Amino acid sequence: MRIDEFLKQSFVRRPEKGAAGEESDWLEFCDLQVVGKCIWVGDANFVPHEADGFLVAVDPGCYSVTAKAIDFGGDKRVSRLRVCPQGAQPEVGEKIGDT
Repeated sequence: MRIDEFLKQSFVRRPEKGAAGEESDWLEFCDLQVVGKCIWVGDANFVPHEADGFLVAVDPGCYSVTAKAIDFGGDKRVSRLRVCPQGAQPEVGEKIGDT
């Protein structure tokens, strides 16, 4: 399933404080063609504040992007993002931070 299909039935309401929600499996997001030497990872709602994201060094090439989301009873939000070279088996890397 693609992330857009999962999020399509979402509605906005604040989850109760401390609610855990239910996390999805990894969902297809997009392919990413990198022509430079790094990618920016962050929450687009907070652009252009550089402190709200991370620059990650990567080799140029095509990458597969997948995501997980949390469902708080209908309010669905992206919870994790994974980027790996296209065709490669994803591996758990080091955490780069929170955004």
